Amino acid sequence: MSEKIKVILGQLGSPKSTKVKDVREYLREFLGDPRVVDANPLLWKIILNCFVLPFRPKRSAQAYSRIHEPGGFPLVTNTEKVAEALKPHLDENLELNHAFLLTTPRISDVLNAWEWEDTHTRAQKVLVLPQFPQYSEATIGSVVDTLGGELKKRVNVPSFSLVNSYHTSKAFIDHSIRKIEESLKAHPDMQELVISFHGIPLRRVLKKKDIYLLHCLETYELIKQGLKISIPVSMTFQSRFGQEVWLGPYTDKTVVEKVTGGVKKIGVYCPSFVVDCLETTDEIGHELAHEVKEAGGELVHIPCVNADPEWIKDYAHFINVYANGSLQERKLLYYPINVTSRYQTVIQEQTKNAPSELPPESKKVLKLMFLTMF
Repeated sequence: MSEKIKVILGQLGSPKSTKVKDVREYLREFLGDPRVVDANPLLWKIILNCFVLPFRPKRSAQAYSRIHEPGGFPLVTNTEKVAEALKPHLDENLELNHAFLLTTPRISDVLNAWEWEDTHTRAQKVLVLPQFPQYSEATIGSVVDTLGGELKKRVNVPSFSLVNSYHTSKAFIDHSIRKIEESLKAHPDMQELVISFHGIPLRRVLKKKDIYLLHCLETYELIKQGLKISIPVSMTFQSRFGQEVWLGPYTDKTVVEKVTGGVKKIGVYCPSFVVDCLETTDEIGHELAHEVKEAGGELVHIPCVNADPEWIKDYAHFINVYANGSLQERKLLYYPINVTSRYQTVIQEQTKNAPSELPPESKKVLKLMFLTMF
């Protein structure tokens, strides 16, 4: 009999409710994570508490209100659906839990329950599978910190492993392609496709060597190569925060420019996400769709893979092989790809956007911080 393994689907989470106070507490913890905002801790604490948390939660609460459903927020409910859908397809020795960084149940809750189980029958290994296809310090790095922090508190620590990315996995790529092609079939008059990734500050890639941009490019190229379509496809980045230069081109500006340039119907797919959430449902499906409509066009928000039955079967196969298969069998779960030369070109293009000095907006923030401190 195979050794029992506990599989934890790790996801970010959502606020407790749409109330401003709950959104504020959510943002306090989320933006207070040094993996998410890697600024000087003291200076960022001042900015966060004096200039962000007093104002941003109200605007964010409005956005969360637009996507809230009777059962809760889409990111939470969709993750729950994925977990339940996976269970019947997993090998008998795998027991699956889902856990969040900022919502219950948390990773600590799952490990607490494990500690109280019978030592003879409980899982001896833990496999953590973050629900972020591409690696980034701000996402999977944060999951690692949370897991490590929880294990550090415990006397009995299980053997554990981590899937640090699956951005080139055959399951994820194939079903991303299928979701796009299904949308194109439903909208045959779609003129262009934008593949939009969540952005991160450009500095993280250029200075800290975060491999996120590389992973995005690999995902993009595999999807683009697999699509049997003739319309133009482009890669962009969304969800900017603050005054710093982020990875570009920016999704909102790019899409609106295309529409004002004559494109009447444009599709957007977001492969940084496995399930639909605020960044896809509201930021793309509501806010950007409204901007596109104002510019005279139509935006088609292409859903994430979510709990799609066909995706779930292949995702379960991925988990089964990763947990129980050999190293060679694991390798076969992924598409091989080499984008080294293309990546160097993309880096050069991104570098053109890097400022040689602080922009005026950032200088104003620093001046305000200085006056606040002294």
